[in-house]
Amino acid sequence: MFEVREVLRLWLDGRSYRAIAGLVRPDRKTVTRVIETAVGLGLDRAGGVGQLDDGFVGLVMAAVRQDRPDRHGESWALLVGRHAEVAGWEKKGVPVRKMVELLARSGTVVAERTVNRYVAEMFPKPVAGPPRRFWTGEPIMLRSCFPTLVALLAG
Repeated sequence: MFEVREVLRLWLDGRSYRAIAGLVRPDRKTVTRVIETAVGLGLDRAGGVGQLDDGFVGLVMAAVRQDRPDRHGESWALLVGRHAEVAGWEKKGVPVRKMVELLARSGTVVAERTVNRYVAEMFPKPVAGPPRRFWTGEPIMLRSCFPTLVALLAG
């Protein structure tokens, strides 16, 4: 809510979309979408900051928020549709970069990072066991052993 309010406040202050995107975390496309949605809901640039009450900002957020019940986008949905193929490639040990190429050849263009996330979530690797300990005895105080070590090396 804070970022939406800040984007709108900066726009009302007279800044450009590009300048706003440089000052806040969302990128320029998101800034544009927020501002155009707010203007569509009745925000007037000459009206001042008083227009940005919690109710209005909440309306803008509700209109801008993308509906993703499973928290994944369209590319993920494409991969879910091709799950059997991806599972077969994963079983054969095909690298993710090659999977991206194979998917693109068949008409499914998906970013490599998305395929990486999909493979990591759908086909988790077994976790390694606890680290091995090489010394199983009692801890040794070096000061008490040092004279013995010197005597062994000297003798």
